Amino acid sequence: MKQNTHLRRHVFTSLGLSTKEARLYDILLEKGTTQATVLEKESGLKKNTYTLLKSLEKKGLVSLIKKDNRKYYQATDPQQLESLVKKQKESFIKLSQSLSFIMPNLKSDYSLNVGKPTIRYFEGEEGLKEIFTDIYAPKKSEVYGCVNLEIADKVFPRYIIKKLIPTRVENKVMAYSLVADSPKAQEMKQHDIAQLRKTILLDKKQFPVPAEIDIYEDKIAMLSFEQDRFIGVIIENKVFAESLRSIFKLVFSFSLTPTSSGDAQLE
Repeated sequence: MKQNTHLRRHVFTSLGLSTKEARLYDILLEKGTTQATVLEKESGLKKNTYTLLKSLEKKGLVSLIKKDNRKYYQATDPQQLESLVKKQKESFIKLSQSLSFIMPNLKSDYSLNVGKPTIRYFEGEEGLKEIFTDIYAPKKSEVYGCVNLEIADKVFPRYIIKKLIPTRVENKVMAYSLVADSPKAQEMKQHDIAQLRKTILLDKKQFPVPAEIDIYEDKIAMLSFEQDRFIGVIIENKVFAESLRSIFKLVFSFSLTPTSSGDAQLE
């Protein structure tokens, strides 16, 4: 049974054929060796038929056959479509490489011309997970941040430890974290070296951190885990991110005091 015509022709146009070429090629596949006049009638393309057939010939999808001084056309092996896929893949790879090359300049021009930070808002558990995905994606720069694991775990039980940290380690992203002191935080700190992290434990009464803040690349992410009000925001602005990052760097540079156990705590 013939597959859905619309689907077939959609695939053909996705491979680079025009809508009319796709129609003509599909008719040839169905009818086999056919004269141009018959194709013209079947397709309703009239005078465009010959031009389209020549175009399909150049693509290697149609061949011309002469028989009894008459010209016939037939579709070549559909396997030939694979060559179009290959060309598209090669073209996409080159396009992706070119985009990656010019992206820094594009973002720089955008930031300069817009003149204000880009702000994106997120809501609900899925919204916060979308922020986490952005924070923990592969990147060259480290991540600075603060969090209260006990609060975050009420929303995402062990999600940070079981899912996000392994993702960050896999992507080889170093983290500098201010974490509210708790048994869970102390347990996590024991694995700092293996998990590419430097942790400072905070006295949560003196330095409460009910919301999570992360600084990475030119972005600042803020997440609130209040019950029934899961909200988050990503602010993208180079000077804002760099300024806040500098404050975190200052904390890690000058506010570490070794304790008797060898832990680092913020006084």
